[in-house]
Amino acid sequence: MFLEIMGSPFIVNALIGIIIASFVSAAIGHILTSRGITFLSAEVAHAALGGAAFGVLLQTLGIIWFEPLYGAFLFGVVSALITAYAGLRGSREQMEAAIGVSLAMSMALAVVFLGYIRSEDMPKVWGYLVGDILLLTVDDLLFLGSLAILVGFFYILFRRELLYIAFDIESAEALGIKVKFYHYLSILLAAIGVIVTTKALGAILVYAFIIAPAAAANEIAKKTSQIPLITLAIALFSGMIGLTLTFTVNIPASGTIGILASIAYLMAITYSRLRRK
Repeated sequence: MFLEIMGSPFIVNALIGIIIASFVSAAIGHILTSRGITFLSAEVAHAALGGAAFGVLLQTLGIIWFEPLYGAFLFGVVSALITAYAGLRGSREQMEAAIGVSLAMSMALAVVFLGYIRSEDMPKVWGYLVGDILLLTVDDLLFLGSLAILVGFFYILFRRELLYIAFDIESAEALGIKVKFYHYLSILLAAIGVIVTTKALGAILVYAFIIAPAAAANEIAKKTSQIPLITLAIALFSGMIGLTLTFTVNIPASGTIGILASIAYLMAITYSRLRRK
């Protein structure tokens, strides 16, 4: 019986989705926690929600080819780039303010679009809010996998520069590093990564899955180079165990995964403090 369940296309797609989201979490979570702009994940996730509503609205108007996922991608990226522009030369506090304004604008647009969507189409939008990893399709996985590969490629290629501007942007500029380019690149990669995770887990839980594993890794890693690997391990563990519990205890997959990732962070804090005594 268990093997039959695990062989189901829904479960296989969910497992692939977890693997994709975990690798994204390892890269993006590291960038966001290092720069101290973790709330960017929540802002982009809710912008993606507005974009999904926009996509559903276009389908209602007869533009069938425009999938909600395309709208989520468009709105998430544009919102992130606006935030990047507003916080280019500002302090971390100004960056957070820009994130807050973009979040408010994104949610306002989502409310406006929702007002024109038919009631029977509402579940398509709410799916982006609460998420259901068991509903991922092959087309979803191909699109999300392509985005994840893109994020991973640029993260590996420019990892040193991205982390340098995260820790000391003034010194990086003095050394001749193209701060403006890497600033926009880091925000863009973060936005794409958040959109991938939002589709899999929903806008509500994206913060837990992207930030909690990376924050936990920051607490227990002895070297900076260990953080992405530990983040990946925590994300994969949370995702796999959460999916298993879904069928053994009959609880929602996305919520369980978010809870496990948060518990991992609390355990990491406890371990870190005990180790210092």
